[in-house]
Amino acid sequence: AGSGLASLAIKLKAGDPEAVRIIEAVGAAATRFLIGEIKTAETNSERLNLAGFIARAGPGAATVLLDEIAKTSVPSDVLRLVEVLPHAMPVDMAEMAMGGLLRHPAVAVRKRTAMMVAEQGYPRAGGALMDAFSSEVDAATRLVFVDCLGRLRHKGAIDMLGEVIDARQQPEELRAAACLALGKIGDPRAVAPLVKLVSKGEKGLTKIFV
Repeated sequence: AGSGLASLAIKLKAGDPEAVRIIEAVGAAATRFLIGEIKTAETNSERLNLAGFIARAGPGAATVLLDEIAKTSVPSDVLRLVEVLPHAMPVDMAEMAMGGLLRHPAVAVRKRTAMMVAEQGYPRAGGALMDAFSSEVDAATRLVFVDCLGRLRHKGAIDMLGEVIDARQQPEELRAAACLALGKIGDPRAVAPLVKLVSKGEKGLTKIFV
């Protein structure tokens, strides 16, 4: 907790092998030190480099990181830690952690997590996004979730997106986003709700797609 670990920071960033061995040897204390460094690092490359050391320390270090994310209340700090999650722990742990963060109290964290889940393409990403969408109250975040389902081409979301399109009480922007998501999914089953929307007698959308 003193100056010993802090004195390793410069050597770590330079890739000094002895500093790396020391960090790996002292376990949880070193992980907390690295997490603090991640929060204050100025560049993303620095943060990813530090995350690599956490990954090398094993599942125990990853657990310390998850605990720190849960305890961190400053959204900007949480976002910095979320950014390094895929690089700091095994895939299954990162997927589980991000699934929980889709319900984080901070809107910015929920949005960024959704985008990262889509970027990483985790096996259960589509289901996690659908579950989170069902309880999401922020309109802008709901839009992000729908967009991410489209980017994932998650076929399991076709029925849900069709229901969003049919729900005239939903904001037009959300219904339009659902249409775009269905188009990205590209499954034949996605055609029916789109045809219904533009068929005679149905109230369509005024939004113009370019």
